[in-house]
Amino acid sequence: MIPRQKYLDAILSAFGTTLIKVITGMRRVGKSTILLQVMEALKARGVPEGNIFFVDREDFAFEHVKNASVLHEATEDFFAHKEGKKYLFVDEVQDILEWEKVVRHYGKLADYEVCITGSNSHLLSSELGTYLSGRYVEFSIYPLSYGEFLLFKPEGNLREYMEFWGLPGVALLPDTLRSGYLDGVLNTVLVRDILERYQIRNGALLSDMLRYVASNIGYPTSTNKMARHLRKERTSLAFETVREYLGYFRNAFFIDAPAWSDILGKKHLELHEKYYFTDIGIRNGLVGYRDEYLGQILENVVYNELVFRGYSVKIGRIGSLEVDFVAEKPGEKLYVQVAYLLSSPETADREFAPLEKIPDNYRKMVLSMDADWGNGRNGIERKQVEDWLLEG
Repeated sequence: MIPRQKYLDAILSAFGTTLIKVITGMRRVGKSTILLQVMEALKARGVPEGNIFFVDREDFAFEHVKNASVLHEATEDFFAHKEGKKYLFVDEVQDILEWEKVVRHYGKLADYEVCITGSNSHLLSSELGTYLSGRYVEFSIYPLSYGEFLLFKPEGNLREYMEFWGLPGVALLPDTLRSGYLDGVLNTVLVRDILERYQIRNGALLSDMLRYVASNIGYPTSTNKMARHLRKERTSLAFETVREYLGYFRNAFFIDAPAWSDILGKKHLELHEKYYFTDIGIRNGLVGYRDEYLGQILENVVYNELVFRGYSVKIGRIGSLEVDFVAEKPGEKLYVQVAYLLSSPETADREFAPLEKIPDNYRKMVLSMDADWGNGRNGIERKQVEDWLLEG
């Protein structure tokens, strides 16, 4: 198992506290593997293996653990007569009915540490607050960054990453099986995390909507326009239904839609949302990986990298001009423009112009895939995107 050290260090730092550790993320993003790595790290610190109870819902041995009562009974049986601190790990906890009762119970006990994972909207932050009474810390797991991808596949390159990568499981497969694996993940999310939970009958509509979003990543997307487009083959489709289904995609950690930010701070902006896929390989499986999409895909990759690095990311607006990303974390702000190629002076002017109008002194940069990217201007950096992806 290749350690994803960023997550491992963060999660381990929460042990020794009374907080319930909650690991969330889309299906097949690597949560279970990280959970196993956490347990191995605890053993290396001296925790006896007999004091670690791992409930793996994908293991047939735990098929019977379907509700809170059975989970409680199994936990009590495992830890009977055990001395010292006890560690309860539950993978894909949302598959256990009323799981929160057991997690809350053991989370209150001084001699227990509890760590759980979940993939879908049962573990949204808004619901966790209700389930766990605020006594938890959440760790969001994302698909592989480009730097992590190269740990999994040292001979890889950015083009390959942009076409297939994000989910660690892809690393274990030959080229001929990648597309089928990604299709399987997509279908699982659509069926188990959306259709079944929200009792939606029209699966074809969900798929059509997702393909529409995949074709328009990085572009402002009007919900009304999407509804009109999808009505072409349907007699009726309400605006509210489209908005509701988009929310389901976001709840399943499938897509994200950053808010808008008025850089001059004078207005509250309510503009059409721009969507990005959490995993670019699944996006490409929906509508293809073609040259015409490369600019959009690259923008999606940069957005995901900023999120992976811990930034809160918004889309900037300064007058009539747009800044692709305004990324902030405590004590730091970064403005980013993304272009596939700066193929002409006019293209360069278009990308640099919004950043040149920003009156503060925070870091600003234009990222592209140009092999010879030249110099920045007016204090704005110009970087080759692969170099930036590997910074740090």
